[in-house]
Amino acid sequence: ITLARNRPILQIMLDCKELLLQGYETGKLIAVAPFLAKTLEGAKGSIVFRPPNPWLMGLLGVFRSVYDVEGLKMNIKFEVEVLCKNLGLRLEEIPLRPGE
Repeated sequence: ITLARNRPILQIMLDCKELLLQGYETGKLIAVAPFLAKTLEGAKGSIVFRPPNPWLMGLLGVFRSVYDVEGLKMNIKFEVEVLCKNLGLRLEEIPLRPGE
């Protein structure tokens, strides 16, 4: 709802990248990935937060890095694929973070 109304999610309120990385490190990615994917889905109706917005593309880059992890559960990969489809992107269009 926030992104669809062109209002940012402040890092003080919710650090999306850190949440995704902590979810991976603690094994709770099965809950974190769908939550963040549904939150970012609001960007499809936004004027400001749709691709190639740097904030959104940075988060999608982290999602892509997680997607490429070997042995990742299929439902998490599915969430990433659905998010990309809803945002009108192909997974290959999302740049990986440098050094990965």
